[in-house]
Amino acid sequence: LWTDGVLGTSIWPGHRVDVRMAECRAKFIILRENNSYYQTLREKLLWAGTRVHYSNNHRN
Repeated sequence: LWTDGVLGTSIWPGHRVDVRMAECRAKFIILRENNSYYQTLREKLLWAGTRVHYSNNHRN
């Protein structure tokens, strides 16, 4: 028996599984089709990205 993508237990002939509705509602996240974790961080945290400048004597 798998629950939430994790193997919970083995089910054998004669075993019974009861499925019932929870007392609370589930909340789901709906992702955009082209969802990007890093793009979401940039948008939510107003990150512009890294701006690192190296002088020539630090390059290999």
